[in-house]
Amino acid sequence: MKRFLLCVLALLAATALLAACGGSESAPSAPAGISAPAAVPTPEPTPTPTPTPPPYEPNILTGAARGADYGLDQRPLAVMINNITQARPQYGISKADIITEIEVEGGITRLMAIFQNYKTIGEVGPIRSARIQYLELIVPWEMIYIHDGENEATVSPLVNTLDYNQWNIKNPENYGVSYRVNRTNWAGSSLDSVHREFFSGEKLDAYLTSSGVDTQRHYNTGTFFTFVDYRDENPVRDLSTSMDSAYTTSYGPVVSNGTYAEITHNENQDFRTRFFYNSATNTYDMEQWYDSNYYGGNQWMRTMDAANNTQLTFTNLVILFTEIDNYPGTAEKGGLKRVDYKSGGVGYYFYGGKSERIFWEKGNPYDMLRLYYLSADGGNSGIPLEVNIGKTYLSVVDLDCYEMFANKSLTAEAGQNETPASRSNVGSGTTLRGAAPPEESAPAGGDDEDVIAPNSGAPEGAGAPAVEDPVVDPVLPEEDDGPALG
Repeated sequence: MKRFLLCVLALLAATALLAACGGSESAPSAPAGISAPAAVPTPEPTPTPTPTPPPYEPNILTGAARGADYGLDQRPLAVMINNITQARPQYGISKADIITEIEVEGGITRLMAIFQNYKTIGEVGPIRSARIQYLELIVPWEMIYIHDGENEATVSPLVNTLDYNQWNIKNPENYGVSYRVNRTNWAGSSLDSVHREFFSGEKLDAYLTSSGVDTQRHYNTGTFFTFVDYRDENPVRDLSTSMDSAYTTSYGPVVSNGTYAEITHNENQDFRTRFFYNSATNTYDMEQWYDSNYYGGNQWMRTMDAANNTQLTFTNLVILFTEIDNYPGTAEKGGLKRVDYKSGGVGYYFYGGKSERIFWEKGNPYDMLRLYYLSADGGNSGIPLEVNIGKTYLSVVDLDCYEMFANKSLTAEAGQNETPASRSNVGSGTTLRGAAPPEESAPAGGDDEDVIAPNSGAPEGAGAPAVEDPVVDPVLPEEDDGPALG
């Protein structure tokens, strides 16, 4: 019996020893009531946040980032500028963000200078009366429109229909905004009173403030053209690599050389504008034809701002073609011009020494002007054209003058063989070389304020412009020197 018990005890001891040896490979159990620590997960890498771009806050006329002098939520100002040969040079227009030129009655043109901030422009002029083809371009933006008089058959009904009266400053002299100034023109000749009316941004601001005119409008990110985004790393659209640069239509390549552009505004060819590309400044220098009917002209001259003696230059040229005809019953006034904005059409965009054939639309007076790329088949692609940042010259031209439009490089074929640096300045006394148009008579009829007899008031032997700066101090108008309306 004792031997049996000893055998049992020995067996139990051996079993315990084996259990102890096998348990040495596992972790010891936690004491009763205490949980084992949880496993720590490997952390995921934190993604780099995408930076939030600054808000798009462009100058609505140039597409540039707004500067310190930007008139925030301020309506731009559009001004009608006298552009007859004998009224040149003008004053203050080099500060404009957009200059528009369109034919009016009698075959002459007027300029409309558009400024983003009228408070900083100083003196501008000479100003003239309104025409509907200009008003329709600015109505969608509800710009302030300053001019001396308007056509009551076309302009006045549109102003009344759109309730535009408070922004339509049609007789600024009556409100102390404009005044008559005794100045001579490029030939040293004095001008009639209707051709020497000026205004100042300071006087306009005072009038608008005292009269309670609503000068505020928030435009959000809306711009006059669809501009390249200034926030881009390289905010420039190179036309030579543009989306349409590989297209060719029956008119030739859509994108081609654009170092020279010449616009003829009427069939008489006595109102012409041309531009030379200046590669040093990446801008287009503006010149105008001085007709032989006035002061011995018959030459090209640089378009100057007499206020600061600088030539007008532009980053962009936009030239649009459409039908321009006469309103019925206006033949006795030289044909009051009706511009077909509803049909749209073709045009050209110039930038950086290149030109690009484009399509444009507008529609009704309250519709904005829109520019589009051409499609591969030469039609409207529906894709908004990106205009480069900067100042723009905009012209709407009659289709009848399309064949006279010169879009080519600076060659003898274009009537030029000199470099831009060799061309004379207004006031230099040097005749500009260029292809003279055929002999022509003075424009008949037209705006009776602007079309005057050939060589009227010209001094004997007047030819090249006088050297002297014609700026003099403003003088108050005489009582019988009021504006001529129409």
